[in-house]
Amino acid sequence: FSDFFFLIAVVLYAALIAVLVNFCLKSVKDRKYEIGIIKALGCKNKDLLLMFVVQILGVGLLTCILSWLGLYLFIGVANDVLVASLMNLATTRIVLKMQFISFDAGIMLFDSICVLLVSLFSVIVPMIGLRNIKHINIIKAKD
Repeated sequence: FSDFFFLIAVVLYAALIAVLVNFCLKSVKDRKYEIGIIKALGCKNKDLLLMFVVQILGVGLLTCILSWLGLYLFIGVANDVLVASLMNLATTRIVLKMQFISFDAGIMLFDSICVLLVSLFSVIVPMIGLRNIKHINIIKAKD
């Protein structure tokens, strides 16, 4: 089953990257006029990047905290549900003593670092596109 779970993890990380990049692209597109004004006032690209990095890292950090808390609080309930559903299929009572989901701080820390790194990557992609656009062109193209 380890190959199957690895495949699920890869698919989930790919979905996470797609969602975060889409979120950042939409955020930049929705705020394009504001970005043009800020750039016209003399804001440097690195300061603009910093604003978006702080925003997306806040979202990523909140996601990590909520996932840690959710896993820690609901691990017993999830195990009970899995044991109850397997009891209908199993012929032995050994299923009652099994623990299917466990809290591993090392894995959670690794996952949290991956989420934060992917968050950083996802904010850099849209900012590269904005770096070369002149502020006057952004302001002129206001829709």
